[in-house]
Amino acid sequence: MPERRVVITGMGVVTPVGNSIETFWSNLKNGVSGIRTIDAFDTTGYDCKIGGQVRDFDPKAFFKNPKDVRRTDRFTHLAVAAAKMAVADSGIDIVNLKERDRFGVIVSTGIGGLKTLQDQLQVLLTKGPGRNSPFTIPMLISNMAGGGLAASSRWSSTCAAQTSVSLPLALHRTTPSVNLGESSSLATQISFSLGAPKHPLLKSASQDFQP
Repeated sequence: MPERRVVITGMGVVTPVGNSIETFWSNLKNGVSGIRTIDAFDTTGYDCKIGGQVRDFDPKAFFKNPKDVRRTDRFTHLAVAAAKMAVADSGIDIVNLKERDRFGVIVSTGIGGLKTLQDQLQVLLTKGPGRNSPFTIPMLISNMAGGGLAASSRWSSTCAAQTSVSLPLALHRTTPSVNLGESSSLATQISFSLGAPKHPLLKSASQDFQP
């Protein structure tokens, strides 16, 4: 079977530099820093009080059911939002897909829901195990980023990878699957140390794809 061409059809980002591709790219080009004073938590007692913090982000816009926002960790909110932006950017008509089983999700990330882990550990130590949320494990495991997107999009394939080299691993898993015709499209979510991509070269025309 001849190899099919693999292209990036859409992109989405949620970062300290911007929560959309347009804002993100504009800020990168103009040298706008995402490093500011941390206000997401109390930094009293910490030597470092600055960091790259995602701001002005509302996950409810990316979840149909408000309960799903409460039952998932922030890392899942960020992943689902960025992936849904990428799908919208691609121009693929997700609602009317005929071969839904040929669409999948690959998430490559270093870790899962640390905020949930921290919060539930505090509950355990101060109030006892009877007060821990039954959603603790589903909220903190790294699989939930891909699982959340796959479930909301009704796509069948999900893979979560825990690794410090998430970018090459995600691309390594994605490319052969599309090359060999196993999948028509994969929403590939990547968490990695930020470098400035060459935006005009990354974005490929979505008309090359025929759903």
